[in-house]
Amino acid sequence: MKTIEVTELSTSTVDYCSVYLVGGFDSEMNHLPALPIFRPGRKEALYDTCARAEAGIYDDRKAVEDLIIQLLYDAVTMTHDNTRYIFNIKSFNSQAALDELVYEVLAQVNEE
Repeated sequence: MKTIEVTELSTSTVDYCSVYLVGGFDSEMNHLPALPIFRPGRKEALYDTCARAEAGIYDDRKAVEDLIIQLLYDAVTMTHDNTRYIFNIKSFNSQAALDELVYEVLAQVNEE
């Protein structure tokens, strides 16, 4: 099994980070679930904040960004598509990558 160390949030690592946070399917259609906080039964607590973030309320968007950063900072490993990802993220300097993750998280939380 191949191993990739993820040390920064960037446009080249955003896809791995997105799958770690909100889940997804690999090339063989195996499903990796979202983190528990973004699953039904728990994500409902985030509805109001995410709705306001999606509406452009700065403080709520910042709260979602901060949550994403904390979850990625605490991330350890993920196995996906026959690859083991080791998370050791120390750099969150790509606003474009963070924006994409905010979009993915809002979509996960706000989906019916």
